[in-house]
Amino acid sequence: MLACPLLLCGRAVAQGHTSLAVELAVCFGLLAAAYIGVSAFSTRPPSPVRVEVRAACGLLGFRRPEPARWQSRPLLVWCLVVPVVLALAHVGLDTLLGAVWHPVTDADQAAANARRTELLTRGGAFSLLVLYPFLVAAFPEEIRYRATFLLVQRGVAVLSAPRVVRVFVVAAAAGVSVAGFAFAHAAFGPMNVATSAIGGVFYTGLTLYTRSLWPAILCHGLYDLAVFVPMIS
Repeated sequence: MLACPLLLCGRAVAQGHTSLAVELAVCFGLLAAAYIGVSAFSTRPPSPVRVEVRAACGLLGFRRPEPARWQSRPLLVWCLVVPVVLALAHVGLDTLLGAVWHPVTDADQAAANARRTELLTRGGAFSLLVLYPFLVAAFPEEIRYRATFLLVQRGVAVLSAPRVVRVFVVAAAAGVSVAGFAFAHAAFGPMNVATSAIGGVFYTGLTLYTRSLWPAILCHGLYDLAVFVPMIS
């Protein structure tokens, strides 16, 4: 739901159409405000807008991490330390994979990678360090591939079905999330599919464990940042 506005605005900024990006942001902001206003005042009894916004964000996964274990750990651990460690582990696994596997990349995949590199360099430091790693990639992709998974997890938790059924449903949803995320990067070549699958496992596991998108978004953004910077050097 939020991925489309972010992708459109981010792409417009990256291509140098700043005024268009501002107009898109204003339009989407007005639509969001109208939707929140209608939903807030059409309920009976009327609910404050703040409650509606908080509930909507919570459903999407924008909530305080609630790990299944080790809840006594500070919030800083789950929102910073763990994502950083997993991002570094992801980069390390990618390096090992690249050392032993050298798949063939066809002309279309090479062209897609070249276009991505061009977009990264066109927007300057902001595009490289913030726009693409976090606002264009991590933020909308985690909403797209992990928010639905979180809804499945929460829905299954309230069912009276046997535990094995609930575990199977959550595992199936996790598999769909990882596979969808991996094959969404097929245009950039088989290596990108493999590394995205590794990342999908990390991000889905982190989301499942903390019941929040924030740690996965940070982990995803930091990994992309670590990958994008060497691409233009």
